Amino acid sequence: MALLTARLDPSVRTSLADRLGERPRILAWARTAHGWAVGLPGTLAVQTDGEWTFQPWHEIGHGGWDAATGRLRWEDVDGGQHELVLQRAGRFPDLFNERVTSSIVFTRRVPVGRDRHATVTLRRDLGSDAGATTWRVTPGPGVDLTDAAVSEQLEAALQEARNDFSIS
Repeated sequence: MALLTARLDPSVRTSLADRLGERPRILAWARTAHGWAVGLPGTLAVQTDGEWTFQPWHEIGHGGWDAATGRLRWEDVDGGQHELVLQRAGRFPDLFNERVTSSIVFTRRVPVGRDRHATVTLRRDLGSDAGATTWRVTPGPGVDLTDAAVSEQLEAALQEARNDFSIS
């Protein structure tokens, strides 16, 4: 992924450095309707009306790019819905996909009843020097994680995956 920082407004770089307390390593960027989207190694940084928010790549459940509308959409692991309208997106959508995908270490679809499933995933924090990982269980449509039988089945699948990787 080529660095695309040569044309980034210097005030954006300065603002981001001030917010982070260090000079950021910028992988890609795009102007949005209300600010900037900046891809850092471990985090998606979004500036809206001068304020920065940060979304670690490993906390993005899924997302996608619609080139026809210029919209980048994603859902975080807590179910929050997000959308940016990118102007001259360049390589930013590719970086988004690469970073989210790179954070996925393991994924397994677990059937939990007729035509229902959940997904067990191991995600790596790309911003952690220690390579911190997090296990997640994501219910598919119609799956109730509070159902005792489903919960038991998913806990067994999660434990099996942890044993396979020797990671708790």
